Amino acid sequence: MNLVEALNHAHSIPLPSMFINNPSHFMGQIVQNENALFEIIHAMKVGAELPVPVNEATRDLLDLCDRNRADCDSVPEFELRKLLPKRLEWLTENDVIAGVAKLQNRRKETIHKETIERSRSAASGFSLAPMKGCVLGIDIETSSLRPERGYILNVGWELMELTPTATPFDGCTEFCNLPACYRNRPVPLSHIHHITWQNLNGTLPFRENTALHKTLLSLFKKYPVLAHNAAFEDSWFSLHLPGYLEERLKGKIIIIDTRDICRALDSEVARMSYRDKPAALENWARRRGVLAEHENEVHQGLDDTDLMLRCVQAQLAVCDLFKEK
Repeated sequence: MNLVEALNHAHSIPLPSMFINNPSHFMGQIVQNENALFEIIHAMKVGAELPVPVNEATRDLLDLCDRNRADCDSVPEFELRKLLPKRLEWLTENDVIAGVAKLQNRRKETIHKETIERSRSAASGFSLAPMKGCVLGIDIETSSLRPERGYILNVGWELMELTPTATPFDGCTEFCNLPACYRNRPVPLSHIHHITWQNLNGTLPFRENTALHKTLLSLFKKYPVLAHNAAFEDSWFSLHLPGYLEERLKGKIIIIDTRDICRALDSEVARMSYRDKPAALENWARRRGVLAEHENEVHQGLDDTDLMLRCVQAQLAVCDLFKEK
C-alpha cells in the first residue's frame, strides 16, 4: 500500500458493521487499516509532501483509528494477537534536538552542530548547557499497548519550574471510559495500572471529551511537554487527540522524552546492564533518592508524572544544570 492508497482507504466509508458477522472480514480490515495508518504516519513524520491538506489527512487518520478500534473490538483477543502490529511510535532526531533547544533556550542549529555534526546522539545535547523554564509533565494509562487498537483510560499532568527548589503544581487527573462491549470483563491492563470500573463509571470516553481535548491542546502549545517514553504518549495523542498532530508538525508542540535526559545525564546508566532497565522511571527514581527502596511506581497518570518531574529535578541538580535566572 502506498501513501495515496492509504489516504484513499482512510477517506473511504466502510460497510456498517451491523451487516457483518464474520471475524475474518474484520481481521482483513484491521490489516488494511493498520497498513494505511503506518503509511500516513510515516509520511508525516519524515516530512513527505501530502497530496491532500494536512488537516484533512489528520481528520481522516483519526476517523480511521476509530474504525480500527471498533474492528478490533469485533474479534476475539486471541485472534487479534496473531496480527503483528505496525510500529507507529517514535521521535525523530529533529524532535530530540527541538526539545534540547527549548529547555536550554538555544538555537536548534547550534544543538545540531554540537551533537549530530560531531557524531554524537541528539540526546547528548541535554548535557551541554543548563536549563530553565516551566515544563508540563504528562502520563497516560491505556487499555492496550497499541494506540490504533486501544483506548486512553487516564491522563495525569502537572507543571513545574526548572529550579532546584521548585514543587510541581496545578496537578490534574482525568479518567476516560470504555465502550459498552468491555463491561462484562475487567478493565484491560488493570494488573498494571489498577484502574477499575469504579474509576471509569460516569466518565466520557477520551475521544468524546472535547473539554479535555481543549485543555490539553492549550497546555501542549504553551509549555514543553515532558513524558517518560514520550514516543508512547506522542503516538496516542497523534491518533486520539484532534489537532495534536497538526500542531506537532508545525513545531508548536515540543515533546521531550525524559528517558533521554536520564541516559544523557545519569553516569550510572552506562555502567548498568540493559536487562536492569536503568532508564525505567522506577529505577531512575530510586537512584536519585526520589523513591525509597520499599516504594513502587504507582502506574497512574498524575502519580507517575509527579515522580518523573521530581526525577528530572534531582538529576539536573546532581549535574549542576539549572540555569540561574
